[in-house]
Amino acid sequence: MAPNEETMASLSLNSNTGFAGKRVLVTGGGRGIGYDIAKRFHEHGAKVVVVDKDQGLLDKIVKELPGLITECVDLTNWEAAQAVVTRHSPLDHLVNNAGVLSCLKLVDVTPQNFDIHYAVNVRGAFAVAQAFVKANKEAGHPGTIVNVSSLGDRCAFNGGGIYCSTKAALTRLTEACALEFSQYNIRTNCVNPGFMATEMVTSMDPEWHALNAPTMTRIPIKEPLETRDVVDAVLFLSGPQSRQINGTSLVIDGGCKAAA
Repeated sequence: MAPNEETMASLSLNSNTGFAGKRVLVTGGGRGIGYDIAKRFHEHGAKVVVVDKDQGLLDKIVKELPGLITECVDLTNWEAAQAVVTRHSPLDHLVNNAGVLSCLKLVDVTPQNFDIHYAVNVRGAFAVAQAFVKANKEAGHPGTIVNVSSLGDRCAFNGGGIYCSTKAALTRLTEACALEFSQYNIRTNCVNPGFMATEMVTSMDPEWHALNAPTMTRIPIKEPLETRDVVDAVLFLSGPQSRQINGTSLVIDGGCKAAA
């Protein structure tokens, strides 16, 4: 394909998705699912703001994806989390992807372990969403929120008890947000991925993988879940094709829950 044809194809792709020129903020976008979500929006012509607490990851992203805006923010800081959203508002789309997962047996959980999981996975996500809605409400600007939850919100797994409880909270919070934020023309949904080989998961202790291996073997679709499967779902829920979808949890697990 000639260069001008490539350009035309790219422009056509961007215009068809409805994201060209839209303003998108992705939390936890420094790596893994968050990075791939930010990259896809960027490829579709959106103006993307990536929020992460790791400046080194953000420096790398800027080199790989020129034009992205990056913000180094610790989302456990309520004021900082809300301020970064306000600085870039009004936004069209918010993706709450930031999260923490630790391999911890429940008998070994400390108050610090418990608090950091809820501070990032629930409190931080809500702080960002609230700031998004307040700014958009004031501007009369519609939008969408997609929270990255987990299959763990309904299927507990070994070593992930506290994590699963935070994702259950996030899924229920998504439904509450859908009820209240709809009056401002803002839809809220979540995606619920099953087991996948992200860096966060592969870094787990070998014992964790051994304990959860039986769950992996019962997944009907044997092709491994990939980040692109989650990215596709996030963009669908953010786009105009899902205009009547609100308060929904979209499970992406290859049929794992059905086989339970």
